[in-house]
Amino acid sequence: MLKAIWRDPGVWIAPGVSLVFIVAGFFMHSGFLKILKNGSSEPSVSSAGQAQPLPANPPLESHE
Repeated sequence: MLKAIWRDPGVWIAPGVSLVFIVAGFFMHSGFLKILKNGSSEPSVSSAGQAQPLPANPPLESHE
């Protein structure tokens, strides 16, 4: 009876899905570590070919 359980294709779905998530998590983890160790590259370039400046902060208003 125990051997009949392993012949059912539905039994292999849970370990298969779990294995896919473990492998995906491993690659995501290594990718995140690579990004965190190396830092980001230069700022992204716009379609005009020039880097976009950072937006200026609006002046703070004093409520006197």
